[in-house]
Amino acid sequence: MIIAQIIVWTALIYLVIGTLFSLYFVTAKIAEFDDSAKGAGIGFRLVIFFGAIPFWVFLLSRMISGTTGVAETNEHRRSAGGDK
Repeated sequence: MIIAQIIVWTALIYLVIGTLFSLYFVTAKIAEFDDSAKGAGIGFRLVIFFGAIPFWVFLLSRMISGTTGVAETNEHRRSAGGDK
């Protein structure tokens, strides 16, 4: 029974931290990650808010490292001349 409580409390803490981070991210930092997010409406920010909650660790690590923009490299981007 104690193991189940530990799992539930860990998940709860993770989600609470994720919710707080997501609120900060959507209101203050989203424009630094994507230029097209500048001036975005409430609908876009709500989608990002709920999407950022489970991925807050990844987004926080990108904020700390200073990585911005697209981190993806694929054949389409290379053929379009975006990635060399």
